[in-house]
Amino acid sequence: MPKQELTRVFNKILIQSKEYQEAITLLEKNHVGKTWIIGGFIYRNLASCLYGTRPVTSDMDFIVEQIPTKPSLPDSWNHTVNHFGNPKYSRDGLSLDVVPLTNIHSIRTNKLAPTIENYLLGVPLTIQSIAYDIETKEIIGDVGITSLLQKVVSVNNSEELHYLAQKYKRSMNSYISEKASSLCFTSKLISSEPHTYL
Repeated sequence: MPKQELTRVFNKILIQSKEYQEAITLLEKNHVGKTWIIGGFIYRNLASCLYGTRPVTSDMDFIVEQIPTKPSLPDSWNHTVNHFGNPKYSRDGLSLDVVPLTNIHSIRTNKLAPTIENYLLGVPLTIQSIAYDIETKEIIGDVGITSLLQKVVSVNNSEELHYLAQKYKRSMNSYISEKASSLCFTSKLISSEPHTYL
């Protein structure tokens, strides 16, 4: 399936999602610069359309170029900070994690330019190397698209995978396996791991 067809499928998902329409209205009122959807809302919903797995409706992750110091939210919404130090907007039944490009762990620790391309290079797993450009309405990330179409989850950035595995106190291979299993995909494990918390 070509990228254009995946984009068409995902655009149809967004049009039909009341949660997305509410989320993007809220973000447009509070953020300037470019915005991308990342994470499971993309690959899990596409996997649901392609393979019949469970979709995601109530949890969305966004990358933004800039964040406000004090967002303006409707009364029914709460503003907190997630465990990565990024803004989290939530109401009953809907949660939005908002990640500034400048606070991406792989970009910050390696002192890279804050670009969406560097984000895609720095995510731990191949399936995560995918994003949706809200301005152009296009899916980007060839590695993530290939992972989705081949139904295989493997390492995209070993340093970031090691960091995340330690953060969650598990092995790198268990992190790969759990992500693949949740999608009913095959996992491609690594032959040897550095020290991790088991």
